[in-house]
Amino acid sequence: MTNSHIKEKGFSLVELMVTMVLGLVLLGGVVTFFTSQSRLETQTTAVGELQENARLALNILSQDVAQAGYFGDFTGINLNSPSPTVELNVGVNVPTTECQQAGGRNGTFPVGDGLKFRTIWAGFSVNGAPLLTAECDSPNAGTDVLQIKRFIVDPLDAGDESAGRFYGMANFSQIVLYQAGAAPTAADVQNGARYEYQHHVYYIASSPSDDPTVPYLQRRQLIIENGNANMELASGGLVPGIENIHFQFGIDTNGDGHPNGFLDTPDVTANQWDSADAIGERIVAVRIFVLARAREPDASYQHGEIVYQMGGRNVTIPSADKYRRMLLSTTVTLRNPL
Repeated sequence: MTNSHIKEKGFSLVELMVTMVLGLVLLGGVVTFFTSQSRLETQTTAVGELQENARLALNILSQDVAQAGYFGDFTGINLNSPSPTVELNVGVNVPTTECQQAGGRNGTFPVGDGLKFRTIWAGFSVNGAPLLTAECDSPNAGTDVLQIKRFIVDPLDAGDESAGRFYGMANFSQIVLYQAGAAPTAADVQNGARYEYQHHVYYIASSPSDDPTVPYLQRRQLIIENGNANMELASGGLVPGIENIHFQFGIDTNGDGHPNGFLDTPDVTANQWDSADAIGERIVAVRIFVLARAREPDASYQHGEIVYQMGGRNVTIPSADKYRRMLLSTTVTLRNPL
């Protein structure tokens, strides 16, 4: 005989509510944990990209600055010495976009007038002024412009030249600058070695093909395009997220080859740019400052007013700014001061 009066047990309303509350608390903890982890991962990725871009920009600038003024065996001699010391061979013409600063010998090629040819030069753009000729882009306000001319250190064999570059063949007393198809022979420059000739211009500006709010380290470099010389802009920008660059120049005043002090870009005189031996002052070292900025703001980034000291120049970031930044610097000794 079956018992029809067996009691069935279950959760009471109170127990059910307590269980639901505990479940919601646990679920909230899990959601909070994963949200925090996601935010941390995003911040870590952003900081990692910031560090990588800052170091890349500093490395590019440092390597180029260190070799400024290198011209093979001809190193240490003014490239503007009267002809025929430096000769521009057939086809070597001023670029269509000539990036040069007014006053001083800052053009792409020597002109042979005896005045000092500037193989390194920098300028400060107070209000976003171009500093260079109008054909070149205007840098962001409050940033520096740097230009460098040199040979690539590794020599080439005859016939290895590219149609898109300029070259120089040099010995102890002579340079012939040329392009492929109009190369000098061993008889033209006795015991000479061949090198690629470079003219680089660095500055800070947004990239026209990217988000215009992202600052880039930009570089123009000398190439041959459609048969004409041109200062080509690096496609898409050279390094993203570089907000500012600044330089200080170490001046040797007693002839021992070591800097006796450093001057910010605007304070370097024309004679010092020209390394005029008559005044006993030569540029022998360069301090490079790179201020990198994250590409995207971080709403969780809380800070007070931050002042980044870039040599004698301060960059102030207000507390309302939500972009993370990183400042790196290094000092480079010029291997080939003129």
